[in-house]
Amino acid sequence: MSRRRKDGVLEYVGRVDHQVKIRGYRIELGEIETRLLEHPAIRESVVLDVDGPLGKVLAAYLVPRSATQDHEALRDEVKSHLKSSLPDYMVPTHLVLLEAMPLTPNGKLDRKALPAPDV
Repeated sequence: MSRRRKDGVLEYVGRVDHQVKIRGYRIELGEIETRLLEHPAIRESVVLDVDGPLGKVLAAYLVPRSATQDHEALRDEVKSHLKSSLPDYMVPTHLVLLEAMPLTPNGKLDRKALPAPDV
């Protein structure tokens, strides 16, 4: 996406889609989200690129179908599921389990309100 400044120069603002570049790989975040939703224990998912100590990494925010499921076991299952269907560079470093996704007053996902993963 770009915009024209008052002086007539086009300024690159950013991407409209949810594609990111991490460690030299261009990654479509929606593809990872789709794979996450294929897991029967996951009801909602969103994947973001976040700053880690060595640069950008992927963080997946997940809402499980059952609140009673063991979180550590679920993380292991989901990671295994992703590794079987995605290349290693597309498997999120962090899996953050939430009770519900934060929403804006308009009912859209509030990405800024997602908690920072433990890095």
